[in-house]
Amino acid sequence: CAEVLLAFDRRADARLVLDAYVARHPDDEDAARRLKELHVSDEPESLSHAAEFFNEQGEAQFMKGKTDHARACFEMALEHDPHHATALSNLATVICQQGDAEGALEILYRAFDASPDDPDILHNCYEVLKTVGEWETAASFLQVYLQRGYGHQEDWDQYDQLMRRLGA
Repeated sequence: CAEVLLAFDRRADARLVLDAYVARHPDDEDAARRLKELHVSDEPESLSHAAEFFNEQGEAQFMKGKTDHARACFEMALEHDPHHATALSNLATVICQQGDAEGALEILYRAFDASPDDPDILHNCYEVLKTVGEWETAASFLQVYLQRGYGHQEDWDQYDQLMRRLGA
């Protein structure tokens, strides 16, 4: 039964069946080994879920204005998945707000490398680059953000102001 469930990519159900079987037949070494293999192969997936959970908690803390708590959550998310693009981007935003724009840029570089098409990462790159006075590079990121169909009228207005500032 577990093999059939695995064939249909229903890993959680297969694990439940094997758990129940091994509980009734603890002497079946083959079933116990297969169950252990399922648990080991699911670890990266559970780490990803943990990273997503901590990222969501960080976003909730950030919305409440608790940037220290948010930063801790984003850092915990990255402990579980060092390449979690959203957690990287969120951490960079918090670090920039805490006054370390250079550190934020380093983290945003990793986030952008992990997910170059993510609209939030593009916009956060724009915001941090604008903060450090890299107007032309910031304008480039905002331009890509807008060309891909993201943003609202206020983003277009910011782009227009930035272009005027640059004399373009």
